[in-house]
Amino acid sequence: VYEIDKQSLNDFYFILFYFITIAVIIIIIIINITIIINITIIINITIIINITIIIIVIINITIINIIIIIITIIIIIIIIIIIIDIRSCEIAEDE
Repeated sequence: VYEIDKQSLNDFYFILFYFITIAVIIIIIIINITIIINITIIINITIIINITIIIIVIINITIINIIIIIITIIIIIIIIIIIIDIRSCEIAEDE
């Protein structure tokens, strides 16, 4: 039979409580760090996705604008050719 005095028992409980509190604090810190890391990763991923979506939209808009500009240039050239043809026909009729 072991005799345990109250002081050593109190010391043991104090040490146990001390280690448990340190462990709980470390676990809380680790959980907070992982939450912060996860939130920053999610934020970064969403920012990257948003930036890529914005870039894709800008590229699409510029492609559409370029196509519209090319179409308008072609239409203008066709109109100029038609006007030149009409004028040349008029000039030929006048002679």
